[in-house]
Amino acid sequence: MPRGMFGSWHPTCPDPRCDIGRPQRPESVSRHLGPRRLGDFYIVTDWFEELVGNCRSSLAIHSSGRHIRASAHRDPKGIPIMKIISNVAPFICLIFTSLLLLPGLVSAQGVVESDTHRFTEIVPDVYHVTGTGSVYTMSNALVLVGESDVLVVDSHVTPAASEALLASLEVVSDQPVRYLVNSHYHFDHAHGNQSFPEGVDIIGHTFTRAKLSGAIGDVLEETTFRSFSDGVPNTVANLERQVAAETDPARKAVLEERYRVQRDYMMSIREVVPTPPNITLETEMTLYQDLASGSREVRLLHLGRAHTGGDIVIFLPEERLVFTGDMMLPGLAYMGDGHVDEWPATLEALKSLDFDVLLPGHGPPVRSKDVISNFQAYLTDLWQKTAMLHRRGVSAEQAAQQLDMTNHVDNYGQLRGPGVDPRAVNRMYELLDEQAAGRNE
Repeated sequence: MPRGMFGSWHPTCPDPRCDIGRPQRPESVSRHLGPRRLGDFYIVTDWFEELVGNCRSSLAIHSSGRHIRASAHRDPKGIPIMKIISNVAPFICLIFTSLLLLPGLVSAQGVVESDTHRFTEIVPDVYHVTGTGSVYTMSNALVLVGESDVLVVDSHVTPAASEALLASLEVVSDQPVRYLVNSHYHFDHAHGNQSFPEGVDIIGHTFTRAKLSGAIGDVLEETTFRSFSDGVPNTVANLERQVAAETDPARKAVLEERYRVQRDYMMSIREVVPTPPNITLETEMTLYQDLASGSREVRLLHLGRAHTGGDIVIFLPEERLVFTGDMMLPGLAYMGDGHVDEWPATLEALKSLDFDVLLPGHGPPVRSKDVISNFQAYLTDLWQKTAMLHRRGVSAEQAAQQLDMTNHVDNYGQLRGPGVDPRAVNRMYELLDEQAAGRNE
């Protein structure tokens, strides 16, 4: 197959107005030129070995009551960020560890590992990537290996994590990375962008570029980033105390390794330089990657607002698989920047795609579309219940404590009693306030 305007990748124009036979960028796709640093901090994580271990530490901190004192930084609704951290730590850990119990999970295919990453081959030369736990990655990645280049989706949580991912690619390919795609702008998927070398184009939604470029706020000061990262020094200090107090050699070795990983993570957070995509799309973009025989069609689709305002799914129609980032997970997703009212419709568009395997940004692959329907039902119910409390004049903080979603416990085993992540409720109240203001204009 002849090489196109981007080496062995051919962005094609679906618009009939495009010149026939000439690869072009759709009108919805714009290219941003100029000096830039590539990478942020993405890296895949072994969500079992790494996350469960860190959840134990987080829960230990939560239960001990040893928290960093709340500073002047507050979320938009006035709740101190560190209070949010202490309140939601159990929710975060229970949500992710509960993924272990969900049905419909895909069993592992061929697996190859580096010291830091595990590459599970879903179909030939398509890898779902997770961390081994030796580096804090916090999210999954997708790697597509072509005849002469590699495409990576998501760059992990820090520069160190993405550097480890780049170094680990040698276990599956000796070809250079040509593209990095950001599924969305969140720190655990895009703060490794800066580590990618010059010459690697970063592709993302226009909203993702606006967030990472600082055009609409500083992502390093957002509630989402700070509520996850501000507590890391406390986690490190807690682990250091546990190491010092532990007398059993085997247990001490485990704690020392966990301490090292968290300490390195803390140090790498300080190096983050948000790095935006230099190629953007509004609705869709199609790439063709050269293979030894033929080519691989890679469709980048913005199906609507959901987890953020600029989620992209990576759809491989021939391979019948889709990478969803955090728009769709095996369990409950973080909703602090979400559009809960629009999310179910976006997921309906996702279900319309013809795929057999869903690769999430956290957790293991999934085969059943029932998981999507379950999440749609949860989101619809959550929005309706939150809207009712909002109309009654209940504060966001009170609503976060009162919301009862236990009627969904069969699908989400962690829902043992009332209570919803306050960041999700704050966000929904923000949207409801905007809608109410619009009706009154």
